[in-house]
Amino acid sequence: MKKSIIAFALVFALVSALLFSGCSTEDNSGSEADDNKTVIVFKPSKGAVFDADAFAVAKNVLETRLAAFDIKNYVVETDADANTITVEYSAEDWQSIKENEVSEYLSTPAKLTFRPENKYKFTEQKPDGTVVYKTPTGETEEVLMDGSAVKTAESRLQQGTSAESSYVIDLKFTEEGAKTFEEITTKYIHRIVSIWLDDEMISAPTVSDPITDGNAILSGNFTKEDADKLANQIKSGALPGALEEVK
Repeated sequence: MKKSIIAFALVFALVSALLFSGCSTEDNSGSEADDNKTVIVFKPSKGAVFDADAFAVAKNVLETRLAAFDIKNYVVETDADANTITVEYSAEDWQSIKENEVSEYLSTPAKLTFRPENKYKFTEQKPDGTVVYKTPTGETEEVLMDGSAVKTAESRLQQGTSAESSYVIDLKFTEEGAKTFEEITTKYIHRIVSIWLDDEMISAPTVSDPITDGNAILSGNFTKEDADKLANQIKSGALPGALEEVK
């Protein structure tokens, strides 16, 4: 009789332990999954007005930018009533850009414009000492064409005439864009056509010959990371307006 009671007690303890262990494992896995998720909430910056169409465009642009870095686990949700866009992704999936740069990468409008000459209002200096030229002025305020004429943008390493090499971005224009760019480079032969990203001049080449093949090279002392990000922003298209993170 005692042996039966002891056996029953052992079986009961074993079953209880297994049940407890199973419940505990399920709870912990859920907690870890939550910890791996990063959520960023954006709203249109001051002065930017988003209607339903603008929110739809922004959602598509953000999804394209996330996918460009091979992010598979992400969700982008818009709420026009709350005037917000929520981005959720798995932290371990983010490979090519640091987490503290994600917000800036996603929220930049990235409107590419081609403008006559290289007149600017002021300069800023980045932490690495690089001078940034800001805000077109005078004749440079005119927009000759914009990023909607760009079909593809790819970053690559270009070997220079010396031993040094640098990262550049190859631009390929749409059929209509190629015609427009040929007209621009014919009109501005031996003159500067500057290229701007939003309010910042990133390149100011002098046109040596009309460009008729629908291709252009964008250079600007880019690091590999900068070139990759910029190429992906150009490919994804511009946001309808600037976004800012809701803290």
